[in-house]
Amino acid sequence: MATTEAETTGPTNFLVNRETRAAPERFHCDEKSPIHNLPPEVLHAIFLQVAGDYRGYYWRLLRLRMVCNYWMEVIDSTPGLWNLISTGLHPALQAMILQNSGNHLLNVEYDEMFWGQEPETEYEFAWLMESSASRWQTLEYHRGNGSRNDTWLSSLPLHSLQRIEIYGFPSTDQRLTLDAPKLSYVVLGRCSLNWSSLSALQVLSLESTYPTFNELTAVLQASPGLSSLSLRETWQESGMEDPLISQASRHIQLSRLRTLEIEGQLTRSTSFLLEYIEAPSLETFTVAGSNRTRPEHCPQLCEAAGRYIGAFPLPGNLTQAMVSITAQDRWIKFSIGERDISLWSFAWNRGNGAPVKRASIASAMKHLDSRVCEQVTTLDISCWDDGEIGGYLHAVHSHFPRIDQVLVMDGGCFSTKIELVLQHLSSPSQMGLSEEWLLPGLAKLEFDLSGSIDADLGGRVLELVDKRREAERTEKIRELKITVEEGDSDPSTVENLRRAVMLFDLTVVRGA
Repeated sequence: MATTEAETTGPTNFLVNRETRAAPERFHCDEKSPIHNLPPEVLHAIFLQVAGDYRGYYWRLLRLRMVCNYWMEVIDSTPGLWNLISTGLHPALQAMILQNSGNHLLNVEYDEMFWGQEPETEYEFAWLMESSASRWQTLEYHRGNGSRNDTWLSSLPLHSLQRIEIYGFPSTDQRLTLDAPKLSYVVLGRCSLNWSSLSALQVLSLESTYPTFNELTAVLQASPGLSSLSLRETWQESGMEDPLISQASRHIQLSRLRTLEIEGQLTRSTSFLLEYIEAPSLETFTVAGSNRTRPEHCPQLCEAAGRYIGAFPLPGNLTQAMVSITAQDRWIKFSIGERDISLWSFAWNRGNGAPVKRASIASAMKHLDSRVCEQVTTLDISCWDDGEIGGYLHAVHSHFPRIDQVLVMDGGCFSTKIELVLQHLSSPSQMGLSEEWLLPGLAKLEFDLSGSIDADLGGRVLELVDKRREAERTEKIRELKITVEEGDSDPSTVENLRRAVMLFDLTVVRGA
């Protein structure tokens, strides 16, 4: 049988009354078998190993239950085996779960769309579950269109509820207020709760859910132990007074926050939110703006995000990290390690947004911790605009003094102009009143030329290696890795490159 058979098998297979069950329904069992000498507590421990948190798990459990009377008695008297109840299970099995779970906590799956056009079945499930509400530990609730259960849920004593996930059609007439004092894990998709009722949260994830800015910050202020915050397509523009008036009192201390993710259309309030949060333990940080993000907001967004991207210490106490800069046609990205900000804009078309993109990347570098800058040793750069590459290389040179490796990829007409990277690294640059070599500690280069249409790049790489070897106050290029398409490498150039460096690695790939 399929794993979902426990959901659809007829009610005769789920009779709760063991005494009325016919003997032929069970598998043959030798009563003299050593299994009957195992004490119940041992069997309890064995059976708990098969416990699961998905509906199909009950098919395995019911098969074990049919082996013999002894196993049935042990399974039925082990509440830990009966902790998941779902609208997708047969009503007879639902009743069995409620009985055998005793006073143990329950994980509830409530999908209003499961019944379709059968509201009487929905009412029966609600009536069956109401008496166990104080034992609900988690609730995954999928709302139907025109749901009528908000009032019912609000009336339940959910005194053990720790985690709730609500998805589906939004309610237009009210916000759920739950009697759930232990609630600490909240995931909402297209649904709103009474925000003022939320406090002491550990996880908050919102998608297409729209609290006002002040409502959201109030929840965060009331949840100092928050460890994860995720906002997807969640705007907080409305309900926000001028943040400059009370900015000093707006700091939100989240000392346990490990993960912060914001995606979708970013607004000025996103910048303010990032400026207010203090998260010294942050490990994962991602801000991703959709193409609806307005270009004029990008520098401020990048400046606010840069405070997290360049915060000390780096996740996992890294001592060496990579800075990555991407500036493509309509997209920019800046990252250090696992922390990043990326922004899209249709307004950045064919170089139209170059000044804003440069200003945004520069803003992201404004508040980098100097200790993190010292730990960055690798640059990964991808930039197709001729006028931007030099500016980005100069910015990296100014902020990251220990860069010793550069990675560059050329994927065709809209990817990095490697010849310009080579040009900036092959001769001194004007820095104020004097000239300096960019990235003087550079010793390792890695180029992917497999998408390049420039047949002379190999010779330019060799020229860079020779010039930096002859220059003063720069490291020699010791390691060189190049990827080219089959037939694109000149044997004499390859041999010269091999002689010019201590370690040379050439990878040849087949063209598309």
